[in-house]
Amino acid sequence: MKNLEEPFFHNNYFEGVCLVRDDIEYILGLMGKQSMIQTIADENFEYESLDEFIEKRGMHPFKFEIIAAFGDPLQQNYYKIGLEFKAARVALYGHGSQTSLYHQIKEFLASKSYWHFKVADPWIWALMFIPLLTIVGWIVSRTIGKGESTPEWPIFVLLVNILLVGFCIIYRKIGFGVSLIPHHQSTFLKRNADKIGLLFVGTILGILSTLIVQSLSR
Repeated sequence: MKNLEEPFFHNNYFEGVCLVRDDIEYILGLMGKQSMIQTIADENFEYESLDEFIEKRGMHPFKFEIIAAFGDPLQQNYYKIGLEFKAARVALYGHGSQTSLYHQIKEFLASKSYWHFKVADPWIWALMFIPLLTIVGWIVSRTIGKGESTPEWPIFVLLVNILLVGFCIIYRKIGFGVSLIPHHQSTFLKRNADKIGLLFVGTILGILSTLIVQSLSR
């Protein structure tokens, strides 16, 4: 006796994805070229098309799934690929014989997954309060004369830290995830999430570097 259904051959996760309708249609198009039966579903219903899903769930679904299958589950040519979307995270899984399609989708999702999503983790910046306090305290101690009191700088660092955490929360919520609006109609933040992320990181590093160099030169 032989089990004809092969085990899962891949299981990948992608954090910090930024997808619009064009991207979802591209994935569905890849599946359609392989004559796969496609299903879009949420926790309660299955939908016959992307348009029906948008009509019922809106342009910004938090969680949904795309499943595509080909062939008879009892035959050796059967294969299945699924994508689970939840906020800015995508889980890709598949089993069967069609590994090339899986890798096509995997590479596409990897290109839509941005490293600065992790850099903008609000927990990282919340935990950065003590190091930032130490660095700024050292800079202040070198900048001002000895014996002078500066009780306001810890409050300043705390306020800056709160602003950074707030920015990260908003940036991750608005700039990432799935938006079923066409690319040309998507928001400025959605279209330029990578550029804004680089600007954010560069600004923080630039400010710290400038302050440190200035303090050392005194």
